[in-house]
Amino acid sequence: MTHCAPIASKTISFNFLSLWGQYSALQRKQFYNWLVQRMGELDAAPRKLAFRTPTHPGKYYKSFTRTRSSLESQNFEHVEHFTVHRGPAESTLEPVEFDITGSVGQQLDFDWSARMQITPSTLRISKHEALLHMIDFAALTIQRYGFIFFMAREDGPTFVAFGVTYGDRHGRTEMEIENLGYWGVYGNLHRMYPLLRDVYPLSFLSRPYLDLPVYGTTLERWIRKDVSRGTLEPLKGNEAISVWRPVPANIPAIREQLFPTGALFFFRYFQDWEPDNPWKRDFSKPYRMPKEPIPEIFRADFYKGRDPAVTR
Repeated sequence: MTHCAPIASKTISFNFLSLWGQYSALQRKQFYNWLVQRMGELDAAPRKLAFRTPTHPGKYYKSFTRTRSSLESQNFEHVEHFTVHRGPAESTLEPVEFDITGSVGQQLDFDWSARMQITPSTLRISKHEALLHMIDFAALTIQRYGFIFFMAREDGPTFVAFGVTYGDRHGRTEMEIENLGYWGVYGNLHRMYPLLRDVYPLSFLSRPYLDLPVYGTTLERWIRKDVSRGTLEPLKGNEAISVWRPVPANIPAIREQLFPTGALFFFRYFQDWEPDNPWKRDFSKPYRMPKEPIPEIFRADFYKGRDPAVTR
């Protein structure tokens, strides 16, 4: 058994991600205006901006004050991506340096995502306040599925959110890296099915996710059946979405309980090239877990000695 190492004194960032949305040009502009206004209210006005259109590749961050008019003059119909962020005045633009950042972009030419990252300690706001800002953004942007995770800023949450391995291993095991990276690689496949990326401190669930089959019932009923699994409540301002808040100390146990139901993403479900892969799934049929041990990253004891609410 390979255990996770505890996180030492690292700077924890709060990270929100909305996936599989269909955002109109008007909504994209609304999200941009909301982010700029909220960052200003936090005394953290954006310093950098990047955006992409068919005629503007937007590969690099540029000064927000000098570039914003180019974006704001657009009707957003052709804006494929934008990111605003606030970091140190003198920044190398490493992805670990954001104090606050927000982005909206197209995924895989199909769907749209929205993302927000806040580092409470560098913004000098409480963790509770940071969470409230993220939930406000969630109410605007969630249509299908999203979540909030806490992660050491040094470990590259910008990349982890979308399933991209970044830099060194950051203490991750081989299976952790594979499950992280293949979330992005297999995005065009798993987007068609309601699969939970993981069990997070907050998950935002539309009806297909609430109706996931779990032990002869639905995920929604399974959560409500036992208070140790947390609470489900409507997302204020977007009541079609439910917010699941598991009891943080119980997240490792909940993860282990859910894995045999097939409700959680596992990269080996999608691997065609592996001969005799016992985990390969036919999503047209009810899931039955193969007669294999639960992979270590889904077992509760794998996370022994770590903060169960912090993602690695």
